[in-house]
Amino acid sequence: MYTKSLTIRTRIYVDSHPSVADSFCNVDNIYQEQVKYEEALEMHTKSLEIKTRIYGGDSHPSVAASWCGTN
Repeated sequence: MYTKSLTIRTRIYVDSHPSVADSFCNVDNIYQEQVKYEEALEMHTKSLEIKTRIYGGDSHPSVAASWCGTN
């Protein structure tokens, strides 16, 4: 379901919306639970890149939360 959500949000927003970043983070969490750490890291990195770009750097609480893996 998270993958489907990611597909839909990416189609609607491309990669310029916090919802897309959140979807990448959701998929990241599932991969972590499945012990697929390389895939999880890829999803987490994409989420962090989107949030950093959207919020203009690392001075936003959402970006900070991503760095510590809580978002």
